[in-house]
Amino acid sequence: MGEEESHHEEEGPSEPVHPIVISKTRKRPNWLKSTLLDAECHEATKGSLRESKKPKRYFGYAAYMTKLIEAKPSTFEEALNNKEWKDAMNEEYQSIMKNGVWEIVLRPEDKSVVTTKWIYKIKHVADGSIDKYKVRFVARGFFQLEGIDYEETFAPTTRYTTIQSLVSLAASMGWNIHQMDVNIVFLNCTIDEEVYIEQPLVFKVKDSKAYVCRLKKALYGLKKAPRAWYPRMDAYLQRIGFTKSFADSNLYMKVVDGEPVIILLYVDDLLLTGVEGRIEECKKQLAA
Repeated sequence: MGEEESHHEEEGPSEPVHPIVISKTRKRPNWLKSTLLDAECHEATKGSLRESKKPKRYFGYAAYMTKLIEAKPSTFEEALNNKEWKDAMNEEYQSIMKNGVWEIVLRPEDKSVVTTKWIYKIKHVADGSIDKYKVRFVARGFFQLEGIDYEETFAPTTRYTTIQSLVSLAASMGWNIHQMDVNIVFLNCTIDEEVYIEQPLVFKVKDSKAYVCRLKKALYGLKKAPRAWYPRMDAYLQRIGFTKSFADSNLYMKVVDGEPVIILLYVDDLLLTGVEGRIEECKKQLAA
């Protein structure tokens, strides 16, 4: 121990380590100078941290959508001044009369009368051009009171998981998916309740203060309209050979000679997939 201590004492203290000092006069690289100069040219306006501007690429789309919105009439009087809307209203009224949706009766004193209105919609094709002027005469069902005007409501809507499974199955099997819209769907359904509505404007048959329409069939807008439609569609699909799924009451399947066709029901819209030939046969049956 003594020898080691004397050995360290002879070596003496170690030399201090001096820090490396970088000269402040070192020149900046050319790439850094150009970057800082470019940043100074694009600095924000004084007084604000950021200036936001709407991208010009959306201006044309916004103008197009504004044109579509303005094309629909905002009032009933405005629609009467347009031949296309007037013809569409007449077509809707003729469909109602053909299906015998109501009968004209004296205004009841102990029953509420549901008001009505016309709904206007423009259907477009893929290129944005107008395909059809569509008009619906609807009841303002939100005036109906539960327990007085109706007892129970129901809308046949399939589950989203069922839709996802159908799309996945169609993709794996290479099937096409077809969509069908049932026209005047609610006008084909009878109702049990005693419901009165106001006569449609322009097509008044008698004095609207003394006479109203008593519904014999369902009308768009009524609380029970979807419920009245489902039993009729369910019975028809099973009558033409479809089997209802236990997992989803809106899923139907039919197999003919080993070739399947599947139908999904979503209110008045249908999704069909399966063997193409069977789908075409099914479409003809549904259209009959």
